Amino acid sequence: MIQFLSQHHTLQENAPEWFKQRSQEACDLANQTAAPSLLDENWRFGSINNSSLDSYKLADKQDDDFAPIDEQALNVCYSNGYPTKLPSSLPTGLQIVELSDLIHSNPEQAQSILAEIPHSLGSEQLTLIHRAMQSHGIIIIAKQECQAQINIHHSIKGDDCVVFPSTIIIAEDYANIIVKETWQSEDAGNQFAVGMLQISAKQGASIDYALKQDLNIQSQSVQIQDLRAYDHACINHVTAQKGTKWTRQETFASMLAEEAQIKLYSANFVANTTKLDQRTKQWHAKPGASSNLIYKNVLNDRAKTIFSGMILVDQGAHQTSAYQSNRNLLLNDQAEANSMPGLEILADGVQCSHGSATSSLSDEEIFYLLSRGIPEDKARHMIAQGFLKQSLNDLHNDNIVNFIFPEEV
Repeated sequence: MIQFLSQHHTLQENAPEWFKQRSQEACDLANQTAAPSLLDENWRFGSINNSSLDSYKLADKQDDDFAPIDEQALNVCYSNGYPTKLPSSLPTGLQIVELSDLIHSNPEQAQSILAEIPHSLGSEQLTLIHRAMQSHGIIIIAKQECQAQINIHHSIKGDDCVVFPSTIIIAEDYANIIVKETWQSEDAGNQFAVGMLQISAKQGASIDYALKQDLNIQSQSVQIQDLRAYDHACINHVTAQKGTKWTRQETFASMLAEEAQIKLYSANFVANTTKLDQRTKQWHAKPGASSNLIYKNVLNDRAKTIFSGMILVDQGAHQTSAYQSNRNLLLNDQAEANSMPGLEILADGVQCSHGSATSSLSDEEIFYLLSRGIPEDKARHMIAQGFLKQSLNDLHNDNIVNFIFPEEV
């Protein structure tokens, strides 16, 4: 048994009975669920780094607030998984509430929201562990035609500690929101972040979401991301993985109505001995929807990436448009990129394609920059940054682009 799971009783000590029961059931199932195996297709080329979870303890509550404030957005801050800042005033039609507060103030609404079971792509045990340990998290609900920008910052401090970030975003009909989320280490401790993201975009809603993971090189992270788009809704989902020795990202994108649209972007610079394992599924359940995936990685040193993506066009989902592209740039011979795009089409009249490519730095490009007086290290950096920035070319949101690629970089 994973030792910190025994702490779930303490976390839910003052919670209503239904929430305690939910936590206990998840804990029991987590202990009964086998750890993932490399024989599982969802872990092909991967590594099972969560086998040492028993060495972690729940992160201690911190009084410090390390989060920078974005004056252009509504700010939400967490330190070691505990809330330190919530917006004092909100625009009409927007609800931003801490999970623990909602459980007590409106248990029926909390129970309804938490009833949605997120999909995972191989990390079922960690999904159960997250549910068992979940006591805090931010819930964002945008009512009809609401517009807002929200900044979420998670800071982590300590050694051999685990945190469970949780973000739930619900955009009701024709709402338009931008959410930027950061995970950041505040020291060099060995840290494990097991995060859950659930996004639901109702009719005509638009959600732009970006996660920038900047944990230290000693740490590990798992990100379970469940995206659901309904009639004429649009979700733009962006990730940038900068740190950790091992990161597992699972993104399940569901197009659940006609004209639903989800676009998935990822731009990652992976160095040292970091392993980045990304698994995706684009599920087209209804006709006339579209999805697009562009994942780009720059690899240096002895870094390793795994991309495994599947486009599933279900029966009856005719006139689907779906694309998937994974591109990798290797800065040396020791780096390793594995790419496994896939298609499963069970409908007619679809436009679907996938592809992957891995290449090395071009000597001609480096020579061109050297001939103009640019030092070689800077030239290599410029080429790598340009390669990654191309992944966001059709995002058309400078707010998100500048968040992922600050001007000073």
